Formats: sequence, C-alpha cells, structure tokens
Amino acid sequence: NRSPLDQANLSCWTKAYEVDCNDWPDVLETLDIRERHGYTRTVAPLTALEDGDNASLEFSCQSAVVYYAQEPSASAAYAGREAVLETAAVVVKAHGPSGRNDEYLFNLIEALRSWKLPIDPYLQELEAAVRALQSGDHTSGQRAALQS
Repeated sequence: NRSPLDQANLSCWTKAYEVDCNDWPDVLETLDIRERHGYTRTVAPLTALEDGDNASLEFSCQSAVVYYAQEPSASAAYAGREAVLETAAVVVKAHGPSGRNDEYLFNLIEALRSWKLPIDPYLQELEAAVRALQSGDHTSGQRAALQS
C-alpha cells in the first residue's frame, strides 16, 4: 500500500554532500543515530537544480541516502500537530545533541536563502514566532501563530 504522499507529485529541496568511501561507514552510523526517532533511511534519485546562469549543475552520483518520516505518529518523539506559537516556545528553549534548536532553525533558513531554494511558509512563520518570543514581543509571536 502506498500512502497518499507517495502518490502525490511532491518534491523536496536539499543539498547533497559527497562522502569519501573511507568515511562512509562512520558518517552513516552518525546519521542513523541522529535520525533514529521515527525516520526511515532510503535511497532517492537526485535531480540537479539549475544555477543562476541556467546551466545545469553537475554531481558525481545520481542518488542519495535520505531519511524521512514514514509514520511520524508512531514515534515517541512525535509531538503531533500543534500551533506555531507552541512549537516556537519549544524551539526557543530546546537544546539537543546538535546544539540549540533556535540556531538550527535560523541556520536552516539562512542556508536555504543562500542556496536560493524555496523556503517553506511554515518555516517562515516559525522563524517569525521564535524571533518574536526571543525579543519579548509576544504580540508578534501570536500574530505569526494566528497566520498558520
């Protein structure tokens, strides 16, 4: 059985990294640990994004290892659907093995901008709500949450 998402024509923008064969076992082990809470590892095809000069970018492989949430609700780490402001309140305070959650969010959005990739509207709303909470402007945070 395929899920409705499998049947939809969806895409996901990302940045692929080439890993030296000698480093691959350690990198894969690290990623498997990092993505252990409800993510499934698989291999997906890569399609090059055209750069600003409309020249197709080249890469050495045609597929990549990716992690995705097949059944998020089956994971103990899955919080479920919540308002943007609730998520922002967690992001402002949370810190994990990779560092502060707010820094992770801000770095993700900055990376997408620098790579000229589309930024998901939810991430933009979350960023606005987190920044508003950090500045003490709860009114802006509430406005950002209401827009979601």
